[in-house]
Amino acid sequence: MPPASSSSNASQGLKIAVAAFVTLSVILAVTSYFFYSYYDQASKKQAEAEGKLKTAEQAHKETLGNYNDLKEKVFGAGGPTEGKKAIEEIDKAGETWRNQIGAANEQVKKLVQEALANGVPKDEVDKISAETDRMVTRLVGDKSIPINTTISTMADLIRNEAALSAALASDAMQVRVSLENIDTVNQKKVETAQEEARKAVNDLMEERKKFEEDRQAQLVKVDQLQTVYNEAQAKISDLTAQIARQDEAFKNFKKQTQTMVKGLRRKLEKDDLRLETANARRIRHVDYTNGEVRIDLTRAMGAKPQMRFAVFDRGSPGIPTDRPKGTVELIAVGNSDSVAKLISTTNSIDPIREGDMVYSAAFIPNEKRKFALIGKIDVDRDGRDDREVLIRLIEMAGGEVVFDLPPANISPEIGKRAVTRAYRNENWGAPPADERQSGEINPYTSWYVMDDRSPLWSKTREGEGEASKKKTDIEERVAEQQTVEDREFLERQTAALEKADQAGVRPMPASKLLNYLGYSHGMTLPGRVEAINRAVSGEVQLPANRGTSSRAPSGNGAARPSTSGNGNTNESDPGNP
Repeated sequence: MPPASSSSNASQGLKIAVAAFVTLSVILAVTSYFFYSYYDQASKKQAEAEGKLKTAEQAHKETLGNYNDLKEKVFGAGGPTEGKKAIEEIDKAGETWRNQIGAANEQVKKLVQEALANGVPKDEVDKISAETDRMVTRLVGDKSIPINTTISTMADLIRNEAALSAALASDAMQVRVSLENIDTVNQKKVETAQEEARKAVNDLMEERKKFEEDRQAQLVKVDQLQTVYNEAQAKISDLTAQIARQDEAFKNFKKQTQTMVKGLRRKLEKDDLRLETANARRIRHVDYTNGEVRIDLTRAMGAKPQMRFAVFDRGSPGIPTDRPKGTVELIAVGNSDSVAKLISTTNSIDPIREGDMVYSAAFIPNEKRKFALIGKIDVDRDGRDDREVLIRLIEMAGGEVVFDLPPANISPEIGKRAVTRAYRNENWGAPPADERQSGEINPYTSWYVMDDRSPLWSKTREGEGEASKKKTDIEERVAEQQTVEDREFLERQTAALEKADQAGVRPMPASKLLNYLGYSHGMTLPGRVEAINRAVSGEVQLPANRGTSSRAPSGNGAARPSTSGNGNTNESDPGNP
């Protein structure tokens, strides 16, 4: 019994599979039939659309051919290619025809009047003339007449003119016969003149045609150039607007930056004593026997020999103060510390000790302080400008001058050289070109220096008569500042101070700066000759004369120290450097 049941189940599954296969085959056949039916209908519609497209293209070609035939019949082979230009040419030709017909009609009227005056029958001539006037008035006055009507009217006009001509000719035959003999004599001259006239007309027409072609070419060029010009104007407008936006953004950024710099500068001014104390270095050892001290300045910090520093007490709450304890000058710079010699001591009761601070307003480790000099700089207070001395002191102390504005009576060349050196060291390029000032005040400037001290002696001027009185130095300065150059200097000085205020640059009086740089009245100024052995100098400068020139006595070649306060030697030898 179980085997029979298995065979029945297998037969039933086979039947189901066959039934499913047949059903799917019928569905596939029906689907294929509908798909092929739709495809056949779409193909027929495509063929109909293509037939309509070909018919439309054929009609378009026929229309275009008819247009070209009509254009060739109207204008010939060299007519315009565009329909708009063809219409313009037709209108232009119609206007020319009308003008010519009007002029011809006026001439016919004159001939008719002359013929009537000569005895031609009036009735027939008046009839033909009235008909001619009617046709001319219609042709000239109505510009909306179609071309075929215009041609028909012109043909009627020609026939009427022919009839008029015939009428006039029949009556003028006798006159013509009588004048024929005279015409024969002048015929050759007339023919020659007519030939020349025809040639002139032909030349004129050719020239006109050439000029018209050139004019068309120029109009095309003008259109092209106008297009380029409009594009350039649009670009220029966009760039102008972009530049204006950038300028406005830069002005706002500059104003914000200046405000930030001024704020930071004010904050620095509040903490000025603490910050400058942090920038100072310490004395490690003092050797009064040899007059030397050791300072924690290294070559890596940028220290160099001959730099001068002011010494302040280790217990100072902050530096710089007005009076330092003394001055030292570096004589040897090493990798761990430096050796300096004692130049001066302010108070022997309060000597320089270990732990005291050394400070220079022109130098901090790894940075050169930048100065701006404004106005007259009188170092030794002798009434003369000594900006060259102050520049040397600043550069020897490790600083540099990035701006210089001398008074009107002082040459700007000294400041220009110093500013050029500073710009070259900082890789700032060339300083701004100006006749009276050098460089520019910027946020990198550390101090601006002005000297408001009066000279140690004052000039006096006596007036005439008993009512004269002596003027103070301030009154003399006010009187001297009335020149144009001084007024220009005051304007420049005001502008420089405003720019320094905007950039947040702090002021530094010349008196304080000189104390910080170790200057004392009567000292030997740097960069000037203290003494010279002229015999040795001559041998060094002129080695070719070494064997022939005689040595100067040792007494003449001895060093002669400077006796002037500004460090100049008292000798007037031209060889003195």
